[in-house]
Amino acid sequence: MPKDQTVHVICQSGNRSRSMADLLTALGYDAVSVDGGTAGWIAVGLPIVQGPQA
Repeated sequence: MPKDQTVHVICQSGNRSRSMADLLTALGYDAVSVDGGTAGWIAVGLPIVQGPQA
C-alpha cells in the first residue's frame, strides 16, 4: 500500500475498518475508515460493483 497517499478502508458496518484504519495510522499510513461502511455507501447511492469479476 502506498504511504504517500490516503488509504481508504471499508467493511460492511464501519467498525472493523475503523480499527484497521487506526492500526494503519499507527504504522505510518494516512488511513481513514469509510464512514458507515459499505451499508452506508450503498444507502447514499454511491456506485458499487458486484459479482465474481468485481
